[in-house]
Amino acid sequence: MQKLLAAEGIVLGCDGDTLQVAGERGERGLPVGGEVARRIARLMEQPCAVDELADGLLTARDGMRHMMMLTTAVRDLKSFGFIDEVVEIQGVVVARLMKKGRLPWREGDVPDDAVVARHVVATREGRWVKLDSGLGCGSVKVDASMAGHVLVGEDMAPGGRLSPLRELMWRAGLLVSASSEEAMEQTMWDPVDLLMIERSSDSSANFRYGGTYRYRETHAMPPLVEAIRVDEVVDLPEPDPDRWFLEDEPFGVITERRRSTSSFREDVAPTLKQLASVLHRSARIQRRFCDSYGMEVSLRPVAGGGALHELDIYIAIDRLEGLEQGLWRYNPADNVLERVHCLKEPSRLVEEIARATLSHAKPPVSIVLLARFARVLWKYEGVGAALVLKDAGVLMHALQLAAIAEGLGACALGSNFAHEFEQITGLGFPSHGPVGQMVLGVKKEEE
Repeated sequence: MQKLLAAEGIVLGCDGDTLQVAGERGERGLPVGGEVARRIARLMEQPCAVDELADGLLTARDGMRHMMMLTTAVRDLKSFGFIDEVVEIQGVVVARLMKKGRLPWREGDVPDDAVVARHVVATREGRWVKLDSGLGCGSVKVDASMAGHVLVGEDMAPGGRLSPLRELMWRAGLLVSASSEEAMEQTMWDPVDLLMIERSSDSSANFRYGGTYRYRETHAMPPLVEAIRVDEVVDLPEPDPDRWFLEDEPFGVITERRRSTSSFREDVAPTLKQLASVLHRSARIQRRFCDSYGMEVSLRPVAGGGALHELDIYIAIDRLEGLEQGLWRYNPADNVLERVHCLKEPSRLVEEIARATLSHAKPPVSIVLLARFARVLWKYEGVGAALVLKDAGVLMHALQLAAIAEGLGACALGSNFAHEFEQITGLGFPSHGPVGQMVLGVKKEEE
């Protein structure tokens, strides 16, 4: 049967006429009266149905007022996510309905043809399996031994052994009418993509969202520029904004001429000076400083969430006038290119990128944007993964416009060869991952 229980991480206590509610979001007191506070505080120890909490209350002195206080307090505590609805089978809690941020619970009766939504994602948490969905307004934790039955809807029909879970799943938004399952709005989404979009786009779906700096007490803050193993360092010329101001075409002309170009001249290679200017125009450090929590950040020509700039620019050179073939990293702190100490031949990455452009010729310059995820996730919750992808799009656009200004052609690619990159550099998930690729070269005259 369905009962109530204090939510995970919540402490309920009685202080005179006040119900004390404490958790990671702070502490608050609810003036509900001593009798009601003591009854609700029982939810710390054991699950109770509302009828059990109210047992004998009406016949006590001032019972009607106490009953109203009890039902109102329970309603509010559920809406704030301080107490969960749980299901007990043979005295054991096998499921609990958990609040998802500030989203309201789904109302109404469960349809007769309700099925588990195709977007439900299951993750293991100790003895529990947590069920969530990008279309859900709550999540449900199910005992691991029953999770498989719940996911396929087994024994959940009215009168079935797991039928009490049916209402929990419906209220969380994890059940849908079978007739709606084939609509394009449902089938077009990958479950993981949908969940990430919801978490990053709707702050109401998260209790903790934005710049919470959740690791500041437990983990060292990731550095502005990560130290890597290098075999050689090449100094770049100093950036020359004055030249750009004097010689560049108007910005409107550059943006109007922007086109994606992935086919390049083979008889002429771009120069190191052009590459350096592309990097300086888009990604150089203009100023370094620390934010209010002591995290070093920087201002650059391109925008970056929180000024964190978690994207490192790796450059695979096939042919460039003034620089040897190999894999290099742009270090904006020292204004140098660093030849990466590779574990395998980096030309393999260039070959993969060439195939992605549907071209038989290798691109002269291939840029890989490598995300250092901890740099963002140390500070941000909920929105972190989406923020990295937004930053990647902004930086790729800035790189392409900079290439146009330098007389080069450029094309952003939709594929990222994460496994190949990790094999070559040793940098891979879950700490690092390529999130953007681009090719540069001298464009053919007809283009």
